[in-house]
Amino acid sequence: PPRSTLFPYTTLFRSLFVFELMAGGTLAERLAAHGPLSPAAGRRMALELLAALDAAHERGIVHRDIKPANVFFDAAGNAKLGDFGAAHLVDFGQTQTGGLVGTIAYMAPEQITGAGIGAAADLYALGVTLFEALTGRPPFLGPDIVAQHLGEAAPAPSAMRAGLSPAHDVTIAHALAKAPGDRFASAQEMAAVVRAWPTEPLPGTQARDPAGSGPAVRADNGDTGGAEIDLGRSAAGRLVRRRDRKST
Repeated sequence: PPRSTLFPYTTLFRSLFVFELMAGGTLAERLAAHGPLSPAAGRRMALELLAALDAAHERGIVHRDIKPANVFFDAAGNAKLGDFGAAHLVDFGQTQTGGLVGTIAYMAPEQITGAGIGAAADLYALGVTLFEALTGRPPFLGPDIVAQHLGEAAPAPSAMRAGLSPAHDVTIAHALAKAPGDRFASAQEMAAVVRAWPTEPLPGTQARDPAGSGPAVRADNGDTGGAEIDLGRSAAGRLVRRRDRKST
């Protein structure tokens, strides 16, 4: 017999979900393949992620799991914040429920301890993510990452990679303040500061290799005397550009 005879009061529904194709992969994949982002690319990505957080926070949504693996790029290089599976609807002050949710290496102190979380927790996690995007490594490497997040100041990004400016240091330090009230008041406020980031590496600066194991790397200062410019790295090695005096 026809279905309507057997189930006269049943209506069948089908759901269709359409997701945007993120052809550019994730930030985690990009860092593994090419090393840290350039200052210009880092600034662009930061502003795009802050716009996404501003939209989420306006609706009372805390992401709770911002990290390089959850930052996606489309074919045009636009950054999108994905995986809201751990997102939490709160009144920005409510105590966390459901246990510890997120990724320890990127968690704000209040999120680790189970205190109330709000927009400031996401801005902290974004600060950790931006530090890694600009330097090629997280600010805290352990062995006790929890203790470092709770009580240790993060190093300055410019001390980890040549060419980064004091503006990067000040912004990241503000985002990584231990107390939520000492961080940026909102994603909009942080974005206003990020817009002032330089898009070119500082000339004549020197810092340790981002991986912490290689020789010092110098930013290009226009000199033809053989300055090395770090172009990227992978698990197998490091790619640099060096100008040969004999070629000039």
